[in-house]
Amino acid sequence: MLEKLEIGKPYRRIEGRGECVLFNIDYPNIELVYNLDSPTPKEYAETLAGKPFEIRAVEVSGVVFVASRFGALNWMDAPYNPNIGNFHLDPVPPGTSGYGLQFILTDSRNWKILNMRLIGLGNRFSVKFYDMLYANKPKIADVAEHDAATKSVYSRYSTRDLVKLSTLRYRTDGGS
Repeated sequence: MLEKLEIGKPYRRIEGRGECVLFNIDYPNIELVYNLDSPTPKEYAETLAGKPFEIRAVEVSGVVFVASRFGALNWMDAPYNPNIGNFHLDPVPPGTSGYGLQFILTDSRNWKILNMRLIGLGNRFSVKFYDMLYANKPKIADVAEHDAATKSVYSRYSTRDLVKLSTLRYRTDGGS
């Protein structure tokens, strides 16, 4: 069943989660959720349409990490494993605009949606991201193994380190 998303209403898929960044692909949706504890006015304002957005992706120890930031905010990251959940993506046809990313800002105190934004990821980034995810699929198929690998990476690398390691990058000027 498709969930209706509305500003000011709770986002049921994240109920019970604390402050976190979630990245998920549930075909055909690619979703990025910033579930922040009482987002500040600056955090809210920087995620609005018209503000730049950057996304990066890197695979470390069999785990894909998606780092992102809006405007002047700090980088935030989320691990992703294409073997967990309903992962499927169609290849990006040449000459198309690439995948769309649904961004949702929520308040972790009540899971209410504060902002939503659809962001185009561009053809080149989308093609390379597709390749990265499908190349990663055979690496870690078990949830416990993925969690252990994620913890190991986080014990060695900060978000800033993961951003520096990333070679897959895309930036909007805020127009999307």
